[in-house]
Amino acid sequence: MTERPTPERETSRRQLTHDYRHTYTGYWSRDGLCRIRIFAAPDHVPVVVATELAENPGTSITNMSEFLAAEIIARHFPDRFETEIPVIWLEQYPRTAEERRQGVSAFSHAEFISFTPCVEYLGGIKRIRIGQPTWRHVDETEVEALIGPIEAE
Repeated sequence: MTERPTPERETSRRQLTHDYRHTYTGYWSRDGLCRIRIFAAPDHVPVVVATELAENPGTSITNMSEFLAAEIIARHFPDRFETEIPVIWLEQYPRTAEERRQGVSAFSHAEFISFTPCVEYLGGIKRIRIGQPTWRHVDETEVEALIGPIEAE
């Protein structure tokens, strides 16, 4: 089981090192689009925040988590596949006004059963993926302990 990040385990603030729009191939098309932000600090597991964009016409980030995470790790941290926890993978979804009012979290932590990359054909395309994820909602306090203040929605 993946170690859950908690504020008391984090002593050094990670810095934003990457912030970009990432295109990806989904289940049926090649027009997936999300925002990727990477936060890193020496001697800390990097945090990747994958944000579902309203203008994403393709497969959702949640449905593609094991492929997206493998691609991002391979691109930015290929040597970290050998570590127990290569990255902390957070997914962010925009909330409606009602969800914000109710205090529904915009973030989920995807915990993967394995970070060992394997090859799979998806839509006739050779891809890498890691193990199946499970998700748990995380509150903003926990996210801020990992990456600092959260941008306003």
